[in-house]
Amino acid sequence: MDHEPSLCQEKLTKPRTYEEKNEENIRKEKKIIENNRKERRGEERRGEERRGEEIYMKSINNNKSARKLKLQGEKTQ
Repeated sequence: MDHEPSLCQEKLTKPRTYEEKNEENIRKEKKIIENNRKERRGEERRGEERRGEEIYMKSINNNKSARKLKLQGEKTQ
């Protein structure tokens, strides 16, 4: 039962040429670059969310401070 090796086996046994290795390395580099881009975009989004939360918390704290000052002013009058 002599049969031709599968594509995977052929890939493992066949020596790769410089061009094939180069193409594979280029594909890997492109994938890494794209993943880095996605990570940066995710960090930027999380940063925007954090900034939004900080602004929201500051406004809440300012409102609390304003209420306290208003109450203190009413107590003194």
